[in-house]
Amino acid sequence: MRYDDLVKQLLEAIADVPPPPPAIIQKAEAPIRNVDIIAAALIGEAGGEGEKGMHAVMNVIVNRSRNNSDFVKAAVQTVLKPKQFSFFNKYNLGREDMKHIVNRAKQHANWNIAEKIALEGLSKRLPDLTDGATHYHVSSGKSKVTPKWTTKELGGKSSSAVITNTIGRHSFLKNVD
Repeated sequence: MRYDDLVKQLLEAIADVPPPPPAIIQKAEAPIRNVDIIAAALIGEAGGEGEKGMHAVMNVIVNRSRNNSDFVKAAVQTVLKPKQFSFFNKYNLGREDMKHIVNRAKQHANWNIAEKIALEGLSKRLPDLTDGATHYHVSSGKSKVTPKWTTKELGGKSSSAVITNTIGRHSFLKNVD
C-alpha cells in the first residue's frame, strides 16, 4: 500500500480534536488532529533518534493507553499529562500553545515518518519494539537524565523496574512503580 493511501485510510479512522472555542473574532483554522499531537510528541521526544526511536516512543504511548475504551483519546491524554512527556511541558505550564508546538514539529525533517508511525500506532498496527515498556528516558549522552523511578543499574531507586530495550540514547522500561 502506498504511503499516501495508508495515511488517507488511517486518517479516516481516527477522530479529530475539536477546534478551540471561538474568541470574539477568530480567523477560521483547521482543527489540530489527534494524530498531529501524537506525531509532535514523537518528534519532540525522539525525532533525532530516527524512525526506530520514534517507533519505540509510540510503543510506550500505546502501552500506556492500551486498556482504555477510547484508545485514541487516551493516547492524546497520555502525551499531554503534565510531567510525562517533556516535549509538552511548556504547553502544560501555559507557556506555549498547541498550534505553535505542532506547527514547529511539522517543520522537522522526520515529520512524515512521525505522522506515519502515529497513524499506525493509533490504529494498533505497530509492532512493539519495547516488550511492553511504559516508560523511557535518555540514558546516555549530554541529555542524560536519571529519574528516581528508573532502575538502580541506571542510577535510579526502583527495585521493580526492568529495562526492556535500549534504542539510541533512550532506555525503555516496564514494571515501573
